Amino acid sequence: MRPFRFRFDKVLHVRQTTEKSSRSRFAVALRTWRAEERALERARREHQEALDALASARATGDVSQALLLEPGLRVTARRLTSQTERTREAAREASRRREDLMAAARDRRVVEKLRERRRWLHLYRENWEEQKRVDEVALQFNGRSANPAERR
Repeated sequence: MRPFRFRFDKVLHVRQTTEKSSRSRFAVALRTWRAEERALERARREHQEALDALASARATGDVSQALLLEPGLRVTARRLTSQTERTREAAREASRRREDLMAAARDRRVVEKLRERRRWLHLYRENWEEQKRVDEVALQFNGRSANPAERR
């Protein structure tokens, strides 16, 4: 029996390597996005704390304290806005990387399916050839020719 040889093994290897690197890039993008989300949550807490401190100062009537806290509130608001945008960009990047990964996996599966079909066809042909040889031996053993013209 001849060994099975797939002509596109190098293509399959390239597709597998591409998928692996896409998976790594997606993992990095996902970790970055999660880190940005944690930073966004910290920025929200800081901003809320600044709002609460300002509201407390205004409630007690401490105008000087309220005036001191307002610039800090503006800073935390800018940080929150900036962090929100960084988090959105990280989410978009993670989404792009996920799409790249899905495309690379799909490309790999296409070549793997082709390989399996070719392997199955190879086995089918090999079995057919083997059966043909067995039939010829059986015909010769029984004293009959495989050629119908020679039987008469």
